[in-house]
Amino acid sequence: MKTLTVALGAFLLGTSGLAPLAAQTPKSAPVPLAPASAEPERIILNLTADTAHEMAVTWRSAPGLPGRVEYAVATPGPDFVKAPMRQDALTENGPAGVPEAFETHWYTDYQGLRLISIDSPQFDRNEVARAQTIAWLDALLAHNPNRWTVLFLHFPLFSSDPARDNPKVRSARKPLIDKHKVDLVLQGHDHGYARGAIGPQGPAADDAGTTYVVSVAGPKMYDVAELAWAGKSAARTQAFQVIDVAPHQLSYKAYTANGEPLDAAVLHKP
Repeated sequence: MKTLTVALGAFLLGTSGLAPLAAQTPKSAPVPLAPASAEPERIILNLTADTAHEMAVTWRSAPGLPGRVEYAVATPGPDFVKAPMRQDALTENGPAGVPEAFETHWYTDYQGLRLISIDSPQFDRNEVARAQTIAWLDALLAHNPNRWTVLFLHFPLFSSDPARDNPKVRSARKPLIDKHKVDLVLQGHDHGYARGAIGPQGPAADDAGTTYVVSVAGPKMYDVAELAWAGKSAARTQAFQVIDVAPHQLSYKAYTANGEPLDAAVLHKP
């Protein structure tokens, strides 16, 4: 049996769609930045005066070091994390026709499970690259020698916040997810917790559709209203997930930040 441990909010942070402006001064003066602490965080995010388009990031290479501040603005590409830290220097097997997402669309096969990363901000904003990415994903799912398939992405197909929606992401992805019977989709962006199974016709039992999860690992959390698609939800709750994979069973367990059980589901295959 194999175990994957996922802190979903942190895992998906890299698809933020921000690009560095290391040599430029921000257009507006930033608010004071939080100092780097002695805790083992890798990144500290700080709001600036223009929160819709600009943020500041304090990078630290080790606990206790003072850190380096960089400013970033939103762009159509996901390149912010390539400097100073690369997104993924190993797989680099994304769609050849989408070079700006070469390290953020990727997949790996691990002992019977195909794990696929989708850069949903790039996918959502770049209509030209969307068709190439769909073709790449369709081929990955069609020619998959593994028994289990897990997708992870930042923008959710189904939100935990009813005021949010990502129709372009859902309309492009869900037909492929249904067609190829993807087992599990791990999502971020909405800072709450929700899990439910959804099939071609809508909400379904756990083994009758794909299981969708929205979760947050960081300290910024949102309320979660009643959701028709979710069998389990939790507002303002940090969580991490443990996934055990065996030939005939995938066991999904979610825990709160202090290790208390939050949710569980078991998927079966004959």
